[in-house]
Amino acid sequence: IIRSLQLHGKDLDIEKSITEILEKIKDESARQHLPVLIDKIEKDLAYKFPLSDHIKSINGARRIYVHRSKLVDTEKFVLKYIQHYLVVDDGTQELRMSDALGKILPKGGMVKLKRELKELSFSKGESISVGVKDLADIAMTSLSFIQDVASKEQQYVSAFLKK
Repeated sequence: IIRSLQLHGKDLDIEKSITEILEKIKDESARQHLPVLIDKIEKDLAYKFPLSDHIKSINGARRIYVHRSKLVDTEKFVLKYIQHYLVVDDGTQELRMSDALGKILPKGGMVKLKRELKELSFSKGESISVGVKDLADIAMTSLSFIQDVASKEQQYVSAFLKK
């Protein structure tokens, strides 16, 4: 078990300091809008999250929904997300993830996850509306993004400490 980490010529007691480090990151992050925060993290990591444009789009839809009474206030708004499918066996059966819940698949079969880009376009003055299945896919897109961000946590903390 590692209790300290060599950083810039001095020891860092992990048990004592990790909470302080994460709180500092959290405090800095809480003051930033999500698209700005994503850009900052990508810059710090020198890494482009594959779903960052989708999350910025989803956040834009949230902003329109909450702060603009659901009405698009730009000439055009595109909501980007990923539709998730389960492809069963040889590809003869394809179930949208939201339709697959509760289904029983045969023992010994092969299941693959398939992802497709989905875009919904809205014009100025149009109300943003999505169906339940689309909302489930938006949630899955968000979860996939969160998993990608979480996989970079250690790298980001190291980059943060070098500042």
